[in-house]
Amino acid sequence: MQLAASQFTRHRRIQRLLALLTLVALGATVAALVVYERQRTLRREGELMMLQARVIDENLGQQLKGITAALENVREKVETLPASHLPQVSERLKALTDAMPGVRTMLVTDAGGTIRASNWPDVIGRDVSRRGYFQTARAQPSRERLYVSEPFESLFNVYSLNVV
Repeated sequence: MQLAASQFTRHRRIQRLLALLTLVALGATVAALVVYERQRTLRREGELMMLQARVIDENLGQQLKGITAALENVREKVETLPASHLPQVSERLKALTDAMPGVRTMLVTDAGGTIRASNWPDVIGRDVSRRGYFQTARAQPSRERLYVSEPFESLFNVYSLNVV
């Protein structure tokens, strides 16, 4: 009887060991699959982010080229116009901002920072001389340079970037 009990105990230990080894193998397989899937997902998402970054870069580049052309055109017109024609400049700024979806506001300031023309009539006459974008352009004036500001809270209480 003791022999049968000892064989039973031995058989039971072997079963438990096999069950434990099976669970360990199953757990290792699941862990390996999870790690593999995570790496695959990270790689796929990384590739997607790179693609999105390229699309944004191209789109933003095109928008900046259009904005630069619009700013140069406005600058050329404003430099030759008398102050009495500034309402017409405001109308032109309105047309330009309507045509460029990424542009919310365009304005023309005098050397002191007072807004003289804008697509938003209610900001004409406001002083922007203390704004970072104005101070940067004033400190380093260059007709060939396009200044892009840090994000800031605009006159309309929205966060924006300025292109000057």
